[in-house]
Amino acid sequence: MNKKTLSTIFFILTTLVSIGAQAQDYPDYVITIKGDSIPCRILEPLFGDGRYKDSTMKKFELIRSDRIKECYMSAYNRLYRAVYIDNGKLPTYLPYAEKGKINLYYRVDTSSNKITQFGTNTTTMSRAVVRWFAGKDSADYVHDLNVVFLSATKTKKRMKSAFALLLKDNPQVLNKFITDDKYDFEEVEKIVHLYNTGEAYDGTYHGTEHYSGRSYLVTPKNDTVFCSIKNDYFTGKYMFKPTKSNDFTVIDSANAREFFSARDTAHFTLINVPGMPGKTFLKQLEKGKVNLYQKTDVSTTLTVKSLPSFLYISKGDAPLTPIMSGMYFPRHFDVRKYVQLKVFFNAIADNPGLSVACKNAFNVPEADKAEVMRSTIKSYNMVSLSNNETGKQ
Repeated sequence: MNKKTLSTIFFILTTLVSIGAQAQDYPDYVITIKGDSIPCRILEPLFGDGRYKDSTMKKFELIRSDRIKECYMSAYNRLYRAVYIDNGKLPTYLPYAEKGKINLYYRVDTSSNKITQFGTNTTTMSRAVVRWFAGKDSADYVHDLNVVFLSATKTKKRMKSAFALLLKDNPQVLNKFITDDKYDFEEVEKIVHLYNTGEAYDGTYHGTEHYSGRSYLVTPKNDTVFCSIKNDYFTGKYMFKPTKSNDFTVIDSANAREFFSARDTAHFTLINVPGMPGKTFLKQLEKGKVNLYQKTDVSTTLTVKSLPSFLYISKGDAPLTPIMSGMYFPRHFDVRKYVQLKVFFNAIADNPGLSVACKNAFNVPEADKAEVMRSTIKSYNMVSLSNNETGKQ
């Protein structure tokens, strides 16, 4: 290795270390009025305004609404925006609950009440009160919903009136909001998320996107297209659009043979499924010498409910075989009925040690058998890949 190559490697390593150190020193960011994003460190005082400092500043400076439009604090994983509440003259920074065409914000206030017991002992009781604010599009003005101090009847009337105006340009979401007739904050947050994304709310948004990598699809001609992908709530189908100017299009066999949804961290493959005409997109849970797929029926309700779900297995290029059916719950697959479990053990029979370990795990009370199977297949594929690389049979 010559000196020029060594110098290049040293420069690259030094740069990477420098970038990593800077990311740790400045884990937050602010967005200026002009739209510039600046990495920085934000200090949140117990009282008063927040301050920030970037790599070019000698000391911390006030976060001022005439300079800073938004700021992100990594410690709380929260994005804040300066907004005017009900045409107020002074803006205030509020954290996003939902960010999109409709922006939903909140603020936690504390109220105190003095309670006198037996005429002598006085106790001060404090409670946190959540206040919610909403605005449309990119407007800096938001409406204070402040329904927490109203009676149940007035709360329902005010929420219905306020959100009907926000949702009126999306008849499907508006109709669902009115039909469900639910006005607590959790349901409103779900409705706003549905309006903004077309997807059911999973409780992890908080105004920031937690995507693992980028969504993409592979066309029938084997071209990879990076794009936006959503699991549309009303149709129950995955849809994509290559650019912001495009409309969402249903993903089908005409435009894709496989795709990856970054939001769901899920990979789907177009494949023949026993008992179904043509090919269907199945979620591929494990890929290798043994493949594991899952098919889950679509829900038509806003809240996630238990749904029929099915696991399929294939070894090499062999056709799919159903091995389990059951009910699908978030983060859990609880097996209700064995279909062809013997097929699974036949697929891993050439690794007897792993097969025995799997059977022992199955005998553990309350064992999540689907997860045991998936972990076993993952281990089987890793061992098979390692053996291929080392030339072992």
